[in-house]
Amino acid sequence: MKTAYLIAAHTAPDHVRRLVESLRHPDAAVFLHIDAKSDQTPFQSLTELGVRFCEGANRVKVYWGDYSQLDATFGLMRTALAAPERFDRLVLISGADLPVRSASHLARFFASHPQTEFINLVQIPSVKANKTEDRLTDRWFRPGLAGKIQRRLVRLGLLPKTRDYRPAFGDLKPFGGSSWWALTRACSEFVLAQIAARPALVSYIKGTACADETLIQTLVGNSRFAKHVARALTFTRWRPGASNPDVLGPDDMRALMQQPEHLDDSVYGQGPILFARKFDAATSAQAAKLLETAA
Repeated sequence: MKTAYLIAAHTAPDHVRRLVESLRHPDAAVFLHIDAKSDQTPFQSLTELGVRFCEGANRVKVYWGDYSQLDATFGLMRTALAAPERFDRLVLISGADLPVRSASHLARFFASHPQTEFINLVQIPSVKANKTEDRLTDRWFRPGLAGKIQRRLVRLGLLPKTRDYRPAFGDLKPFGGSSWWALTRACSEFVLAQIAARPALVSYIKGTACADETLIQTLVGNSRFAKHVARALTFTRWRPGASNPDVLGPDDMRALMQQPEHLDDSVYGQGPILFARKFDAATSAQAAKLLETAA
């Protein structure tokens, strides 16, 4: 089984190099999307490690909370699926991640779960998962002139602040989850086909916040692949009320390597942890060093 690791990054090339090195395996390849607002030059040396970059239309400017995050994801998916070799699984992680297991362990794990779709899913609304209905009803003003005009119209009362999502969703029940997943090739191909086949849904979702936490989740949750879903494999620590996850360090890495399991009381259920986020340039060197002893 061959695995394609899809990495979305925009900064910290030294950390991204550590991440890439930790994923190197004969049955794996790394595909990298660098935010088009960032200079790709500091990352170019990663080609020496076999990294393949999203280029042309598959490389986009990415803005937090915006549909452009999904544009980058789809660019990574298309690049990996178009590669000469056939990848059986696509794994989306961020450029601030590190695995908590060795590359050989990851390869064995995915080989032993050939049909499982690792993605967090919960039906919207879910207060416990912080996936409330306003994620779908409240307008998101996209970067650029059109977003500025819409924002102005809402302030003047000429455009409603909320919308009814049901016509765009049609027969689909809305699902939410987290951005990071590990999907089979068949499921990945299905997602891209559905994006092309459902323009009304895509158009609507572009006007919502954090579309990367709803669109793919909704498509998978309503598909034949839903019966094979297990919770996602990435650990992230959020403090109550925080707008960003904690930065992790070597002590966190040690703890995760010793007990790489999500807790039973998680809204998404129990399951293994293979990746953790987020690390930064100041914390990743020591954390990555610990992986060298991992089996």
